Amino acid sequence: MLDNQQTITVTDYGAGSRVFKSAERKIKDIATYAGATHKRILLLQRLIAYFQPQEVLELGTSLGIATAALAIKSNAQVTSIEGCPQTAQIAQQELDNAGIKNVKICVGDFTTELDNHIEKNFDFIYFDGNHARDATINYVNKLLITVNDGSVWVFDDIHWSQEMTEAWEYIKALPQVTATVDAFYFGMVFFKPKQAKEDFYIKL
Repeated sequence: MLDNQQTITVTDYGAGSRVFKSAERKIKDIATYAGATHKRILLLQRLIAYFQPQEVLELGTSLGIATAALAIKSNAQVTSIEGCPQTAQIAQQELDNAGIKNVKICVGDFTTELDNHIEKNFDFIYFDGNHARDATINYVNKLLITVNDGSVWVFDDIHWSQEMTEAWEYIKALPQVTATVDAFYFGMVFFKPKQAKEDFYIKL
């Protein structure tokens, strides 16, 4: 994808981009500036390998780079929601080319599309879509019904803006949350009823 010169029109329902000023974007530029970094990909792979989730949800497929990391060495069923049809199409092509079959990409607005999935119990959710406070909080509140004792949530860019920091503080204070890890660029949330509530700060 770093060599892909194809241009697509990106539909952005989120907080927007700090890099791109136009909806017309080259695939190689999206992969360079908006795609998951190599370090983030490896971390997601290791988290999936460690926690061994069966049902995974991703908010924000983009080009499918992080999606592949969630699915490539896993037996989990990965559901990924993407708001932009053209971006989702590229992601599906790349996943097909890589032979990754355990991913279902759903195209639509997050709020509406989530209603089709809240009957599931997700073991692992990766939030990497709308980087706005109110939207993030709405997704969190909607998805709390899917939590089980072993659920792990990972939030990308928790300090991307003041709004996202405020959303992160809201999430940490939820009574259902028993432990959090703030690694600055991302945050992890755990739901274990018998565990004492703790907040950790680490540097990766």
